[in-house]
Amino acid sequence: MRLPKTIIICGKEIKIERKEVGGGTFHTGNQEIKIGKNYTSQVVLEMFLHEVMEYVFVERLMRYSLPYSPTENGHYLFSFNHTEFENAIKDIALALRPLLEKSFFSRDKRKKKKAGESKRKKK
Repeated sequence: MRLPKTIIICGKEIKIERKEVGGGTFHTGNQEIKIGKNYTSQVVLEMFLHEVMEYVFVERLMRYSLPYSPTENGHYLFSFNHTEFENAIKDIALALRPLLEKSFFSRDKRKKKKAGESKRKKK
């Protein structure tokens, strides 16, 4: 699966890299997400979505380390109300837009182009 080279998360440009890492990781200080190589497209998509969503939740202060075993990956708590969730979804949608451009947003561009052509024909 081809991933974009950069995405925007919470107004910041985040570098996306395919590296020899197990799974996926992100680092807010370096503004980067790393996704492991040698995975199926389905697994790459799942890891990418996971890292993007977790990055957004960290940036928006919606992820907390639990007091026990904070070094283990599974010991995080995500907490937010519905408004915070809606705002996080906006960030996630913006981050995923490069992946969706060709399929989802291309329909909007075609509709605008057709609308422009029909206006020119009327003149």
